[in-house]
Amino acid sequence: MNAVDRMPLHNLCKIRSQWYWFLARCYTQRPEAAFLREIQASLEPEAGNEPVSVPDNLTHEQNLLHYLAQMLSAPDNGKDFLTQVGKEYTRLFRGLEKGYGPPPPYASVYLESRLMGESTIAIKRYYHQAGFEVIDPELGPQDHLGALLRFMAMLAFQQYEALEHKDNTRAEQLANWQEDFFTNYIVSWVPDYCQKLINYCDLPFYRYIAQMTAQFMQQEKEDFAFAAQEAAYA
Repeated sequence: MNAVDRMPLHNLCKIRSQWYWFLARCYTQRPEAAFLREIQASLEPEAGNEPVSVPDNLTHEQNLLHYLAQMLSAPDNGKDFLTQVGKEYTRLFRGLEKGYGPPPPYASVYLESRLMGESTIAIKRYYHQAGFEVIDPELGPQDHLGALLRFMAMLAFQQYEALEHKDNTRAEQLANWQEDFFTNYIVSWVPDYCQKLINYCDLPFYRYIAQMTAQFMQQEKEDFAFAAQEAAYA
């Protein structure tokens, strides 16, 4: 069953926003103990945060939850794991040296094979159109994956708010922005990046994050296509 069939649209928008924000943090925040325990809590089914906008057969989040529980409950309270996963974060995402990890997650790097390309400028135009200038100054060029995911999170939440206030015109505008931005500057390179990231992972933690990201991207792609088909027959 398609995700958009399973719940009211405004609820789906809110959950999508939470999921985008969660993934953005995974790619931009160091994996310190407090953050990892927060991930644990958010993935627990009883927490009420089940990401229902991803496929029903998703297992990567369950694998991640089990892995974190095992590592953080080790006799040393996870100290060795925290050291190792911190090193992995630096190696995978800081672009320290060519071949040391995947190329850093900037859209222009994957779409144009260069940093600060035309896609960076185009992405900033999207931000400006939506009322934003800089999504996260600490990320450097604002076509970083973390910035793109946060931008989608904010658009999805604004769509949720518009639907809550019965502003269907605004909600439709935000939905169109999301689909356009996702198609041109996220799904066009993020699945490829996720596969490269998986290949470079030594520990399961970021492998699960990359697998979850790729599967969520696929679900979003299918849901946008479904929504477009529905609109065409409306």
